[in-house]
Amino acid sequence: HLYEHMFFKANDVYPSQEAYMQRQQELGMDWNGTTSTERVNYFFTLPAELLDEGLAFMNAAIRTPHFIPEELEREKEVVLGEYDRAQANPYWDLWRGTAELLWYEHPWRKNPIGSREAIKNATVEHMQSMQDDFYVPNNSLLVLAGDISKQEGIALAQKHFDDWKQGGD
Repeated sequence: HLYEHMFFKANDVYPSQEAYMQRQQELGMDWNGTTSTERVNYFFTLPAELLDEGLAFMNAAIRTPHFIPEELEREKEVVLGEYDRAQANPYWDLWRGTAELLWYEHPWRKNPIGSREAIKNATVEHMQSMQDDFYVPNNSLLVLAGDISKQEGIALAQKHFDDWKQGGD
């Protein structure tokens, strides 16, 4: 979940969160992300005529993130706040206890927010390791919907992502 927060930050093309957010505004994007036990989603909705530029934007965010230490520290506090709110739910202990019984060898794999310790101790190196291991094309799905033909979608996807190197399985 912390990585999801860091996704909306600086990268090779947009060197700061401010530049990143400015470009989203220029493209007229609505955006969000969600993290669950089996997947992370990033949503970008924008006018069809700006899809080419939007895919260039997404390509930079996915492939070349910068994990600026000060930004990571700020986002840790935000995620810890979310953790505290989740922990205040009366079902928290039931959910965590059940997960530990069901997934006894690796219960953390079924905990999308992570543990308090993992959030507090996350480093730039951890974020980069996650990016290297999981943000690869063979672990990704691109969905294009709206006023676009199948042929246009395939051509744009190939233009922006065809040279993205496959990762390990």
